[in-house]
Amino acid sequence: MFDSYSARSTTSLTGARLSNWEMSNGMDRHELTNAKAVLERFDTNRKIVNFKPTTLSNILRSEKLISFDMLARNVIEEKVFDRNSPCEVGSSGKYRILKIEGKRFLQIGTTYFGEVDDD
Repeated sequence: MFDSYSARSTTSLTGARLSNWEMSNGMDRHELTNAKAVLERFDTNRKIVNFKPTTLSNILRSEKLISFDMLARNVIEEKVFDRNSPCEVGSSGKYRILKIEGKRFLQIGTTYFGEVDDD
């Protein structure tokens, strides 16, 4: 299905610091997989037909939209969107979608997938 790749490298002092930082934050380079392999385990194109228009700031302060709070916070951290940017939110089971400025961001349960293609 997907090819497996491996790489060897030598690092300078900066690379060694990066490796130490990764290890101290619980990251393991040996367990990395490519993004397509991770996304293939999930149906990222689940059809959600009912979207509610709102803004990112409304999501953060509304009790009715609390299930989208973590998704909105991840989108705010990842992209440069104004908190007053209009967006749309929709869900189906554990699937949460946030559409903003023609982009679609996905969260399944507590796993954030970031921007995904709108197929």
